[in-house]
Amino acid sequence: MGARIDKFSFGEMTSNSTGKTSSSGTMGCLVIAVGCIGFLLGIGNYIWGDGDGQIMMYSTGFVGAGSVLLGVRKVRNTQKHVQDQSQEKG
Repeated sequence: MGARIDKFSFGEMTSNSTGKTSSSGTMGCLVIAVGCIGFLLGIGNYIWGDGDGQIMMYSTGFVGAGSVLLGVRKVRNTQKHVQDQSQEKG
C-alpha cells in the first residue's frame, strides 16, 4: 500500500504498514484534536476571561503526547520491518 501524496486520507494516517488500523495512530489523532481545541479555548479564556494561561501550557503538552503516539507507530513499524529483513538474509 503506497502513500499517495496528492490525496490526504485519515485512513492512511491511522493505519500501519500492513494496512490495519493502528490504535496508537487513532488515539494520537484524537489526543492532538482535543489538545488543539483546548488550546483555542485557552486563548479565548486568556483574552476574554480571567487572564490565566495555564490551560494553554497543558494543551501544548497534550498535543505533544498525541504526536508521540503517532511517532511510536512509525518507529515500531520501522523496527519490525528491519527485523523482518534481517531474518530473510540470515
